[in-house]
Amino acid sequence: MKHLHSWIESLMRMMDEKLEERTRTEILEECGRSCLPRSFLRTVQASRHEAEDEKEFLKDLGKVWTYFKRDGDRLYAVYEKCYCPLVRAYPGDLSSSFCNCSRGWIK
Repeated sequence: MKHLHSWIESLMRMMDEKLEERTRTEILEECGRSCLPRSFLRTVQASRHEAEDEKEFLKDLGKVWTYFKRDGDRLYAVYEKCYCPLVRAYPGDLSSSFCNCSRGWIK
């Protein structure tokens, strides 16, 4: 795992140094979408199909996905830490750009 963490740290450092923020965000969001478990996606899609309307769907989603938050019309997720298996045991500070991976997962 030490080698993997070193590789990710190097990758993130180079992305932060060489790429504009918009490009980093697009790349990492796409990585997050490709990491989304298909079983979770099927569960969410079935819940949406069964709900009478968007309000009911969002209420039900909040029951099964505790990170989901709603403030009026604003929807967001709050994580107290990164759950990515590639970096969950990362010993140092990882670039905040990496959070865009989770952002893509949620979108």
